[in-house]
Amino acid sequence: MKALASSQRFKFIVFFIFIYLIMFVFKDKLNVTLYQDEFHFFETTQKFSNYIIPPISYLEHYPELNTPLPFMIGGWWINLWGDTIQNLRILTFLLSFAIIALFIWESPKESNKLWVCVLGLWLFPNYYLCTVYYYTDMFAILFLLGGIISYLQGRHFLSGFLMVLAICCRQYMIAFPIAILANEVVGIFLSQRYSLKKSLKELLSKKYLMVYILAFLSIIPWVILWGGFAPADEMKRQHYDSTLTYKGGFVLYSSAVVAFYFVIPEILLMRKINVLSHFVRSNRVVSVLCLLVVGFLVCFTPAVQTYNPYFTWKFLGYLDMGLVKIGVPEFIKQIIFGLLMFLALIRFLSGGLNISTWVFIINGILLGKAQLSWDKYSLPTVVILWFLVLVEEKYFNQPSNLDKKYEISHV
Repeated sequence: MKALASSQRFKFIVFFIFIYLIMFVFKDKLNVTLYQDEFHFFETTQKFSNYIIPPISYLEHYPELNTPLPFMIGGWWINLWGDTIQNLRILTFLLSFAIIALFIWESPKESNKLWVCVLGLWLFPNYYLCTVYYYTDMFAILFLLGGIISYLQGRHFLSGFLMVLAICCRQYMIAFPIAILANEVVGIFLSQRYSLKKSLKELLSKKYLMVYILAFLSIIPWVILWGGFAPADEMKRQHYDSTLTYKGGFVLYSSAVVAFYFVIPEILLMRKINVLSHFVRSNRVVSVLCLLVVGFLVCFTPAVQTYNPYFTWKFLGYLDMGLVKIGVPEFIKQIIFGLLMFLALIRFLSGGLNISTWVFIINGILLGKAQLSWDKYSLPTVVILWFLVLVEEKYFNQPSNLDKKYEISHV
């Protein structure tokens, strides 16, 4: 399918420039008081601004839990434009616009889907919050989106490099090269009719997969430097659980977040409810297995927020807080999370084992090891899922042999 014409792209860009200008004015030119994590993000960035390239000794002990590239970029930025929170917010504001611009640039000719997918982004409140405040998420998402686009275009070295940069912004971005590897490996295994020998032979012929293995392994130098997944002093200060504890309740909640902010809007905006209901009727065994998994999580590992001397906010995130505020009892709330997770599982399994499915699965599994539960941790997943919906016809309009044999769609 053809991409948008240059004139159409120009019109969309001008429209969203106008929207961003309205936001800029509405938020007092991004000059409002500091918001939540901005207090320490701003202070950390000011310290990073003292270095062009921070020494290893500082990288080992800086007072944040996420990888340092956003603070390095922020430090360079305020050295150029001035040491104010407004200037740093302008940076993340521009990064947010760049993400929208990539959606526009990559959009197929059918522009109605572009409106739907961009609207889907803004229905997630954290996209707005990370746009108008200085948070590190937009750095990671922009690099990640560039990496996914490069992967779809077959530009694997560029894709791997951009994913390494994303991991240097947020550790849990390792989920995305893993999702690509899972998509490739499982796809080959299915296409070879479960023949291990043939599958290994084909895998070895796809040398570009090493790029994504290296991207995933790029987390190792940070782990060696810190002796863990974040600076040790900061982990201790925030009472980070560095044991092997795994929280199935966080998987339950993150799946519910994806269902609430992606699956339900997609169903409503794209009228896909018939596809899901058909899948349930046609795949009753799989549907029952999904219910059993969800039921196990709801009954034995319910979603409960971390509570310690550092973190005392009782809500799992804004979705959880909304249910509590309207008076939903705890047990009913867990059932709602379970139903949302079931909806998400059915949505992704109904499309087959594809890149979208693996993005959802790997991120959900990884977030079970997070220190906290938070809606925002699912924001990169939701952005990528909307992008894959947008470009479905552009990159996947020709069915492959894999699709024909196993009825596996790409998104």
